[in-house]
Amino acid sequence: MTPTQHVLVRQQFTLGKNATRHKPSYEWTALSSSEFLLRFPRGAYSTARTVQNNNLLELSLHVSRMAKSTAEIFEIPTEQITLDLMNDLLKESLRLGMQEFKNSPHLKHEMKVSFLSTLLDAAQPSNFTLLTHICDLPKPPTVANVEVRLAHRDNPTVKDSNWVRDRKTLEESKAPDVNEVILQDSEGQLYEGTQTNFYVVNQDDAIATAPDAAVLGGTIRKLVIEACSSNNIKLLMELPNVSQRNTWKGAFLTSTSRIVLPISEMRFPESKEDPIRFESTHHIITQLNEIVQKE
Repeated sequence: MTPTQHVLVRQQFTLGKNATRHKPSYEWTALSSSEFLLRFPRGAYSTARTVQNNNLLELSLHVSRMAKSTAEIFEIPTEQITLDLMNDLLKESLRLGMQEFKNSPHLKHEMKVSFLSTLLDAAQPSNFTLLTHICDLPKPPTVANVEVRLAHRDNPTVKDSNWVRDRKTLEESKAPDVNEVILQDSEGQLYEGTQTNFYVVNQDDAIATAPDAAVLGGTIRKLVIEACSSNNIKLLMELPNVSQRNTWKGAFLTSTSRIVLPISEMRFPESKEDPIRFESTHHIITQLNEIVQKE
C-alpha cells in the first residue's frame, strides 16, 4: 500500500454577487503530484517550489497565472476572479499546507507545490475549489537525455490541466533513460518540453528560446531571461530549428523541479536522425545555473 506522504488542501470559493471564501481544510494523500492533476476534473493549474521551505518562489507569477487561466478555461469575467482574490486563496491554502508538511518526516529537500482551480460539481458552475498538493521535491539529475517528437500544445499560454492528460502518451512513449520530450512542428521548429522550457546555445554563444506567445513561460524561465539581461548574455526570443543543429554548442531545460538542467543528448526517434551529443556543459549554461540557484 502506498504511504500517504503528501498533503492535499481544499478550499472552496464562490464567484458572483455573493462571492465567498471558505476556510481551507487538509488531508494526507498517497496521490503523487501528477496523479493529483489527473484525478480531479479539468481546471487551471500551476506548479511551484519553495525557497528554504519558507516562501514560494515567484508567488506573484503563480497568482497571475492561476487567475488568468481560471478565467479563460471557465469563461469567467476577469473582474470576478481578481488577482487579490487569487492571492488570498493561494496564501491561505499555502499557510495551512506548508505548516503541516513542514512538521512531517516526509520533508527531505524543498517542497513542490501544485495548485488546481476547478469545479468539483459541474451542476454548480459558480462553486469552485482550490486544491493545493504539497510533496517533497527531490534534487534533479545533473544532466538529461531528451527526445524530440512531432507534437503541439493547444493554447500554450494557458495552464490547463487537460495538457497533463494530453502529454501522457508522449511521456509513456519515451525511453527509460529520457528525462523529457521536446515538442517539434513539421518545419523543424522546437518549442518546449512537456513540462519544461527549452533553450539552445548557438554558434555565437547566444541563448535561443521560443518567444513568449508560443509557449507557457515558467518561473525559472523568467529568472533565466532576467539573468541574461543583467549579465550581458545575448538572448534570442526565436524558435530553435533542428536544421541548425550542427551549430549548437549546448542545450538545456528549465522547470520548477529541474531548475537549469543541461542536456547531454538529444534523440530523434521519429526521423531516425543521429542524436546530438554535448560532451560537456557549455560555460554559459553553468553560469546561468549558478545565478538562478542563488535566487
